[in-house]
Amino acid sequence: MIRSLCDTKLLRLVAAHGKSNKVTPCFFSTHHHQAALDSHSYASMLQQAIQNCDPNSGKSLHCHILKRGASLDLFAQNVLLNTYVRFDDSLDDASKLFDEMPVANTVSFVTLAQGFSRSHHFHRSLHLLLS
Repeated sequence: MIRSLCDTKLLRLVAAHGKSNKVTPCFFSTHHHQAALDSHSYASMLQQAIQNCDPNSGKSLHCHILKRGASLDLFAQNVLLNTYVRFDDSLDDASKLFDEMPVANTVSFVTLAQGFSRSHHFHRSLHLLLS
């Protein structure tokens, strides 16, 4: 328990200081993948994937979250959604994720709508906002 808590804090600290290119490989290549991370640790790692323009890291982390059965709070779900909308080839994944969110808020709607608009899918953005 204490080791897991320390691992979580360490991953968050490294990610917060812009060293995410070190966090994800460390996370997946060592025993850290056994650690139980909290929602905000996952969100920090996802935000770093966005900043590094690294969709594969974000998708790998999402797969890890699903395999572990981890539950994300609404904030982390929105960060995950933002991870997908930042990359044009992931808009369908973002839309599916949005549809599967148990609860969506204004941030969720705007994030997906902006992703559609940024990729010139204006009809999908408009449909989302009108539904």
